[in-house]
Amino acid sequence: MKQLFARLEQAARHHPQRILFPEGDDPRILSAISYLVRRNLVCPILFAKRSSLIRQWPASSPLLRKVVVLDPGLFDFAHHPSCLSYVHDFIAIRKKKGKPISLALAKKLFMDPMYFAVMMLACGEVDGIVAGATWPTPRTLRPAFQILRKKKELVSSFFLMKHQGEFYFFADCAINVNPSSNDLASIALSTAQSAKNLLHVQPRVALLSFSTHGSTVHPLSEKVREATVLVRKKDHALLVDGELQADAALKPAIGKYKSKLCFFSKPANVLIFPSLEAANIAYKLVEWLGHYEAVGPISQNLAKPVNDLSRGCTADDIIKVSVITALQAQQANRLGN
Repeated sequence: MKQLFARLEQAARHHPQRILFPEGDDPRILSAISYLVRRNLVCPILFAKRSSLIRQWPASSPLLRKVVVLDPGLFDFAHHPSCLSYVHDFIAIRKKKGKPISLALAKKLFMDPMYFAVMMLACGEVDGIVAGATWPTPRTLRPAFQILRKKKELVSSFFLMKHQGEFYFFADCAINVNPSSNDLASIALSTAQSAKNLLHVQPRVALLSFSTHGSTVHPLSEKVREATVLVRKKDHALLVDGELQADAALKPAIGKYKSKLCFFSKPANVLIFPSLEAANIAYKLVEWLGHYEAVGPISQNLAKPVNDLSRGCTADDIIKVSVITALQAQQANRLGN
């Protein structure tokens, strides 16, 4: 993982992005930011009490001069003029999306600094957000979905799983509970694109099931089979196969033994699971029993990057997610999002 992230850090350093950390009082966040600033990987913005920073960094520390701090004690998120402007922008966004909201409810939502953070992102004042070290996933992603969701795109997520020289993309482990065949196709296409953008590798996409090419006839395996057909229709050049059992996807010789139609000559590196239940269980088993490193979940298809942290995350986890968020922000800015 060190060599892989050395390359990603080099790409992030080329054009540091403004990454906002709404939980800036957390010692793990501050430890991660110390690393990120010293290596010029991101330009951090924190919601934090300055006293918390001084406890970790001396008042004379050059780190304090390189970090933008919005202190809740001095900056009232609920009543600051910027917040009132964001509230009205948020109401306009919700109305445009066909989900109007009252002024009173919008003001109540903006008592949570996460809404303020996402509106800063939507208005171009920051380039990405990393949050969730101290609160559940819905608190991080709900504002992002309400404000940054693209009209015709399915928001999904992936984990980057790495062990020694091997890495895989697992999707969707965090967002879509019971995806339809159309949803699975979208997840597959988005994750393949993320693999290209992030690691510049050729994705080999396997849509997984308990069946290989019709070996078991069941509505659940049929859903995966239909999704594979949809992926091929939308991207003729993509290497994709399904429905496949996991061993057939990872061991081409086993795939050929089970079905002459299996065509991978190398193991699949993008694994699409039929449900969140299967994906979440699989990545945790691979992480804890297989001793793989899991980085994520990384969101995809938001207009601008917002990524969630586990409440059990380490400073190293935060560093890795922050670097990936910065690279996603570079991509979003290139596309003009």
